[in-house]
Amino acid sequence: MHGTAMTLAVVATLWCAAGWAGVYKCTDPDTGAVTFSQVPCAGESERVKVWAASARDTSRPSMEALAEQCVKEARFKDPASAEIVEIGDMGSKIITYANREIVAQRLPIKVNARNGYGGYGGATWYDCYLSRASNQVFMVVAR
Repeated sequence: MHGTAMTLAVVATLWCAAGWAGVYKCTDPDTGAVTFSQVPCAGESERVKVWAASARDTSRPSMEALAEQCVKEARFKDPASAEIVEIGDMGSKIITYANREIVAQRLPIKVNARNGYGGYGGATWYDCYLSRASNQVFMVVAR
């Protein structure tokens, strides 16, 4: 390893060993060589912040965001009028999609939207089926 790669390897090692104690960048006054330590050096030292590499964000969208996505895909006569009244508990269900059986996430949502005459007919429950991996809406079905 050379230069930056070696430095990063040393910092990563010290970070793991040091825990919350901190990492110090030490510079030798005679040679200018840089080393890292979990304790302040005898010569010139500077405390540095080391950030752990964060993993890819695998968090799922909120239930509200998923419900809104379902409403957009439901193709109501007046989509702008659709109001989410209630969101049920998400669960899994086997559905037929594209002529094959798959496991989908089922999100029950209660929606009040205008009908074809322009009036609200009352809130209705819909089952929104989403892919387990990508949150793609497969279909929205009225109960």
